[in-house]
Amino acid sequence: MGLGKTLQCLSVCKSLLKPNRVLQRILIVTPSSLTGNWNNEINKWLKTDRLFAYIVEGRTNIKDYSNQLHLPFVIVSYEMLLSNLEDFKQVHFDLLILDEGHRLKNKSTKIVQGLEET
Repeated sequence: MGLGKTLQCLSVCKSLLKPNRVLQRILIVTPSSLTGNWNNEINKWLKTDRLFAYIVEGRTNIKDYSNQLHLPFVIVSYEMLLSNLEDFKQVHFDLLILDEGHRLKNKSTKIVQGLEET
């Protein structure tokens, strides 16, 4: 905690998003309590590069994201990903970031199985 892992991930993403656009779409899966934190960090560190995020929560839907190439980041909680898994399978992501990945040690959980399908 507090070791700068989020900033390190965003720095790598920034270097791969611009100028050659090696990456176009990045899915960030996080505990629901941290989705706002990821959005804040993206706004804090990447705002000047005009890199913003689309947050899937509540009424927002991943289907609405499909044509929004100007938003390279999609932030979703593990629970929302699991409940909208079929919709997420329809969108191609170039990179997957799993926050708090140590929670995924048990391969028999629904979340791990869902991530493997995505």
